[in-house]
Amino acid sequence: MWFLHLGGKAMRVLLVLSVLFGTTHAWSAPAPHQKIHETFVFSGTPTPDLIAQWSALPGSRSYLFQLTNPSPEELRTLTVLRGADLFQIEASSYPDRDTLDSWKLLARREVQFIALDLQLPTAEQVELLNEIGFSRLIFLLSYIPDLDESARLAELRAPVSITFAGASYPRYDDKIFLLAISKTVPLTFAASYWPWYSHMDLFNMLPHAQKLQIIGAFPSEDHLPYLQNIHGLREIVVETDFEPSDPEIWKKMARGSDRTMNRTIKWISKDHVPTKQALDAFAQGGSVRLTIDQDYDLSEEDRTRLAKSTIPVEWVHAAPGFYLKAF
Repeated sequence: MWFLHLGGKAMRVLLVLSVLFGTTHAWSAPAPHQKIHETFVFSGTPTPDLIAQWSALPGSRSYLFQLTNPSPEELRTLTVLRGADLFQIEASSYPDRDTLDSWKLLARREVQFIALDLQLPTAEQVELLNEIGFSRLIFLLSYIPDLDESARLAELRAPVSITFAGASYPRYDDKIFLLAISKTVPLTFAASYWPWYSHMDLFNMLPHAQKLQIIGAFPSEDHLPYLQNIHGLREIVVETDFEPSDPEIWKKMARGSDRTMNRTIKWISKDHVPTKQALDAFAQGGSVRLTIDQDYDLSEEDRTRLAKSTIPVEWVHAAPGFYLKAF
């Protein structure tokens, strides 16, 4: 498998959604006229001035920092950030001895570490991760780990989740390696197309809680029987920049093999705030969550429409003072 081709904005939402909806900060019982929760995304080197600017904002929000290979100085700058109810750092390298103390300071803030397209940690890296004490470890993988790598996962003390972001779903021959991953580790399969029979068959051989994240399409009627009969499927995430033509699709996606709507459905709407009609239809899908992925500001009309909905809403956008380049 090779890494699913994602633009910068799509990738950031994939990262955030790895754990965002499993937290309680924004998803308590929905109520009319609720507040829209925000996630700030920052890519680059955070300066003390930016940290002070964000810390002075009223209320709280989530933060996703894309730091690649952060230095001790960059990490220490983040330790004074205030007002973060979810604190995630994505990196393309694991902590080492040089950054250990800075990471340990950050871990006191219940930081979650996201390993972007890395091999699973070596024995030495497992030791360092355990010493740091992250609140969660999230691995975004472009490959299926071997048996030894999967065995080392069991030595990690923090909760672990894995997202497979390949260009295709795992194959039947990958089953032995997927089964070597502890069944307590939730698995997300991200793709640009919906699963068919062979994928359903493989997923049903796995004891793990599973999530699908599909980018750019809603399922067709032909896909629904396979989707509905994946027994371990707990969540379905759809990312589009358009509304579905079938307003009933949310109900159909939420139904499991017992025909009850027992799945959480999440819609990432890119650069588009759904109409009232689309929101009303989405709300009929049972347990639903909406993310608006949009860097430019929400209009007053959009804010009012979202606030009046009973759907929990997350707005993911570039952090103030930082312009996210188009990829």
